Amino acid sequence: MSTQVQTNANQQNAQKSTGPRTAEGKAAVAQNALKHGLFAVEDLTSAENQADFELL
Repeated sequence: MSTQVQTNANQQNAQKSTGPRTAEGKAAVAQNALKHGLFAVEDLTSAENQADFELL
């Protein structure tokens, strides 16, 4: 059983762990589960180059 101090500390820490808030952060984490791209909505990830993709 946790103490009141531990519970309060946990609640304060949880307020900081809310995930990405900016559009840039959300775009970055959207690629976290990318494995092979077979069913991908996007053709390229942000680290890839369109010209290289066309060449391939």
